[in-house]
Amino acid sequence: MRKQDQGIRLLYMDATKRFSEDKPKVALVRSAMDSIDRANERRAVAIIQEYGWLTREDVGEDAAEALFLIVQHCADTKLQQACLPKLKAAVEEDPSIAWQYAFLVDRTAMNLGKEQTYGTQKIVVNGMPYPVPIEDVDGLDTRRSEMGLETLWDELNDEYGSDWSLTKYKERVGKIEEVYHNYLQNHKK
Repeated sequence: MRKQDQGIRLLYMDATKRFSEDKPKVALVRSAMDSIDRANERRAVAIIQEYGWLTREDVGEDAAEALFLIVQHCADTKLQQACLPKLKAAVEEDPSIAWQYAFLVDRTAMNLGKEQTYGTQKIVVNGMPYPVPIEDVDGLDTRRSEMGLETLWDELNDEYGSDWSLTKYKERVGKIEEVYHNYLQNHKK
């Protein structure tokens, strides 16, 4: 399940770069990704119902991370919300997975049309990353550090070769909100 989840995402990222002007080709890969996500989601729900949230002590690091990734990428926001307390309890036992909790908190907020807490979710438009709007952006670096994450600005600049900073975020907040609004409108269809 992990290989499918990650493999189709690599293919999708490649397709969006290589075929950005050929929307049907990108849509075909997106459709395959959605199909894999739905199948993995059904299996994850069955696993969680039968065993609860599985940790690396239960099933090993790769399988535990696979469960997180599948929940992170699923379309069922209610499932994500139900898993948040389970994942938070797992973080109390194993703080090294705090980053997973940060990602799921933010993905759930994004799916609900809310601001994110840890700045883990981005929307890429024409190669430019836009963070989903962030609550209390001035405290972001502290919150990210507590979760074992580097600063958002370093991450964005390293990964995308962009020029983000706290100041640039504040200057671009109108554009960030516009990009997020468009994303939400396109994903309600």
